[in-house]
Amino acid sequence: MFTKDGLRCIDSLLRDLMNNDKPFGGKVIIIGGDFKQTLPVVPRGTRADVIESCIKSSPLWSKFTHLSLTTNIRCAGQTEHNMWLLNIRSGNLLEISGLPCDFIDIPQQMVVEENLIETIYSENLNDREVEQLAKRVILAPTNKKTLEMNRSIIAKLQGEPHTFYSSDSIISEDQNDLQSYPPEFLHDLTPSGMPPHSVMLKKGVIVMLLRNLNPKQGLCNGTR
Repeated sequence: MFTKDGLRCIDSLLRDLMNNDKPFGGKVIIIGGDFKQTLPVVPRGTRADVIESCIKSSPLWSKFTHLSLTTNIRCAGQTEHNMWLLNIRSGNLLEISGLPCDFIDIPQQMVVEENLIETIYSENLNDREVEQLAKRVILAPTNKKTLEMNRSIIAKLQGEPHTFYSSDSIISEDQNDLQSYPPEFLHDLTPSGMPPHSVMLKKGVIVMLLRNLNPKQGLCNGTR
């Protein structure tokens, strides 16, 4: 998603700091990514505008040596699924007769017509080991849907729930801010990447950490 203008700014800054005219001030720059994923976002821009803003359009791009990863360790053993995803990104899927060209035929084994939670986690979650549950996940398009699924899953687990609450006040010297953002308003906010005001948990529930609480014990961002 990085733009060529951002790359140019870094180049200019490093040249000034190192007081020379070498690319990036003579410093080694390592960047990583996949152009098949999200490209730079240009508000109301055309396809040509997006390509023009990409770092591949920068004169500095020729200064880089390109190294490619060839083995996907994370998706080992899922060759058929991986190839299907690659064909989608490359636009190589066969067109479906009678449907627009941008329609995708989802394989039948990926379609769930029954209860999604029971299909992913089984009918009785209490019979599954925590290690088994931690390897399964349901993705949802919105925070609202995620919270609904979380509550449904927690309700299926045995034990008494414990509810934890977030801070429900703001720090400001302006009294108008205190009146404009009452606790009731703050309770309803669910910004991306943040948990809701009230989080209900039970013993054995899988949670994902958002902060590095204790790296030595493995309690890092993203750890379940």
